[in-house]
Amino acid sequence: MDAGLDMSLCPEGTVVVNKPLSVWERYFWHICFTVIVVAAIIAVLIVLIVQQRRRMQLMAARQRTVDNMPVAYLLAKVKRDKTGVTDYEIKMSNPAINELVEKCADGGCRENLFDRDFMLRQLDYLYDVQDICVRFSYYFERCDAYYDFFACETAGEDEIEFFGIDVSERKKQEEDLIEAREAAKESDRLKSAFLANMSHEIRTPLNAILGFSNLLADCDNEEERREFIQIINTNSDQLLTLINDILDLSAVESNRYNFKYQPTDVNELIEGLKASLKIRMPEGVVLNSAIGAAECVVNTDPARLSQVLTNLLTNAAKFTVKGSVTFGYELSGDNLYFFVRDTGRGLSKENRELVFQRFVKLDEFAKGIGLGLAICRTLVEKMGGEIGVDSKGEGQGCTFWFTLPYKKV
Repeated sequence: MDAGLDMSLCPEGTVVVNKPLSVWERYFWHICFTVIVVAAIIAVLIVLIVQQRRRMQLMAARQRTVDNMPVAYLLAKVKRDKTGVTDYEIKMSNPAINELVEKCADGGCRENLFDRDFMLRQLDYLYDVQDICVRFSYYFERCDAYYDFFACETAGEDEIEFFGIDVSERKKQEEDLIEAREAAKESDRLKSAFLANMSHEIRTPLNAILGFSNLLADCDNEEERREFIQIINTNSDQLLTLINDILDLSAVESNRYNFKYQPTDVNELIEGLKASLKIRMPEGVVLNSAIGAAECVVNTDPARLSQVLTNLLTNAAKFTVKGSVTFGYELSGDNLYFFVRDTGRGLSKENRELVFQRFVKLDEFAKGIGLGLAICRTLVEKMGGEIGVDSKGEGQGCTFWFTLPYKKV
């Protein structure tokens, strides 16, 4: 055996030379295998890099598209189990939704933009109906905004896209239309009540005037004549007040009401009203005045101010059986605070919200057509003030009040 060979198997004259193998010859197949493996790895890496770069380019293009969208956009990753959607995580958003987040989300956090339970229900519904998209509306109370959203499934696994449109203006227009329609219905109802009431309110004093005028012509008894004349005068005043209220309302609604501002001594005006109105108070009711300052001269319309106070005092006298009616004013910063306080029947909370509406009569048996307080409100607002009423409840009296700008002369 030479070099590990059986010489008997070799041809005659064979010479055996012990030449060592080269590295290439010894590791040829190893090298070939290694080169193939490295080439495959490099190829795979190149493919992965190209794919990643392509994916990043697509994501960048998608983000640019999303950023330029005129609607609010969100991309959410949804987590589900056998019970349904358990959670979601926002992965992408655009400037429109980011602006909404800043204004409407608690803490300016995207995850706090929606009520979580509400969103989970909407996502569950999307998967339950197995539809491509579902639509829902959402009101952001924090910023008083209405949005319509479309939630749509994407090609990605458990990814949902949200597209939101601001419909706040449309919602407000719809609400305004509903309010206008309700106001028109209420106006029609009040006008119908006004026309029905007008015939009674006009006929009653007219019948009294005509009836007692006829009796007066045939009456020789001096005492009865004075009584008839008093009844005629009372009903004439009532009819004149009714006509004046209608004319005032017409003038106010057509902006033909003229205000003549001039220096006015409020103390003198208060005392003058007290002297002229105390005789109108029912028996057992005392009229008191309260002066808020030793001297108070302001630039206002004395006729309109007297008209408002007279209407409020007449209204107080109408519903006060016993006790007192107190009126006056107080200085309150840049305003004069006028009040008429009575010990009458009072008002419930519901009626306090109705008293200043036109043609509203809380007592159907009371005189008038329900315009006096509505005219008071309009006059006060035209003079730059506010008007209201306070009452602890029925049977506990009322305080009607209004403010006017205090412009000292």
